[in-house]
Amino acid sequence: GSWGGFWGMARTFEQAATRFNNDPMRIGKPVVSRTSEGYITIGKLYYDAQGKPTTIAGISGFAVTIFVGNSKKNNVGANTEGMNLSSQGLQFIADHEGFGNNGINPYNDAFGFATAGYGHLLHKSGVTAADIAQYRGMTKIQGLSLLKVDAQSRVASVNSLVKVSLTQYQFDAMVSFTFNVGVGAFSRSTLLRELNANNFDAIPAQLARWTNGGVSGLVDRRADEINLFLHGKY
Repeated sequence: GSWGGFWGMARTFEQAATRFNNDPMRIGKPVVSRTSEGYITIGKLYYDAQGKPTTIAGISGFAVTIFVGNSKKNNVGANTEGMNLSSQGLQFIADHEGFGNNGINPYNDAFGFATAGYGHLLHKSGVTAADIAQYRGMTKIQGLSLLKVDAQSRVASVNSLVKVSLTQYQFDAMVSFTFNVGVGAFSRSTLLRELNANNFDAIPAQLARWTNGGVSGLVDRRADEINLFLHGKY
């Protein structure tokens, strides 16, 4: 018997894993490692439409489970639908947003809007006595909870606008960028067009453009987002 079908003919686990990892639909998402050497006797792939964990049955000498996404994520031209911001990605955004005004909550932001925690907008006017009563003494854990809620609209937008598969850290980088510049700016950006054209090499330069004329905090944030997008360094 030999391993046929989606990955072509392969007589060993190593060959099948290599074909799987290097398939154009799985670039950047290797999920199989060479754990043993053996001959594949059947190799039938089972999965459902929701992308549940799937197993390969009838493998001689070992068993392996492969996790695959649904057809939308594995196919060329697929989007990131269903992805979410990781806990590391949430903390990445929090670190760049900063907690309160030197730790003081609530506070008026640069536009004079009442804000608390990690940039959570309370309303578009100055801090009131009611705001102080509710948000004074906010902890960082409470701030992260608000940030997680605030980030969901950006998560949804990245899922909707991006039409190619991303790794988790690439997705987190795009959510961070969108959180900072806004959904409208991201949707109209050359960065998004390059991303959807699978021109990932252009993304660092496109990110680096968004510094509002070289504002130091934005220069640093873009550099960190580039490092995250390229290398997964949070």
